[in-house]
Amino acid sequence: MKLTTEPTIFTLLLSTPIDFNPTFISTKISYVLDVQVSFQGRPTETYSVYINLPNITTANKAAYYAGVMSFFELPSKERVTKTLLFDITDKLIEQVKNHEQPLKISKLTLTFVKENGFSSQEDIVVEGVSLHKYDHNS
Repeated sequence: MKLTTEPTIFTLLLSTPIDFNPTFISTKISYVLDVQVSFQGRPTETYSVYINLPNITTANKAAYYAGVMSFFELPSKERVTKTLLFDITDKLIEQVKNHEQPLKISKLTLTFVKENGFSSQEDIVVEGVSLHKYDHNS
């Protein structure tokens, strides 16, 4: 999926749903998104990444903000792959508490919004997105 100047939406279907049972808050489990992007040349764009953003005109975007993707790389003639990690645990807990997400989440929606940077001719492509669960109790 190529990122552009327009908001880009990616849906991640979860093979194992995230179950926010009542005891989840007291456990030490983290959910981290692994976003792999590739590019060639020297991209300079910056993208905000949102998790489950209802729509692009939502007034309180901060409630869905997962992090930022910045590209300040050395120029490369070869295609380069970069992995970015986003801990989305707190955002998901808040969305469940606010009844924006069910207790059992089976899909996540990521929205990539270009914030600034020159409109380069470099292609920035999201190669893959995966979700990792980390149990800090063990």
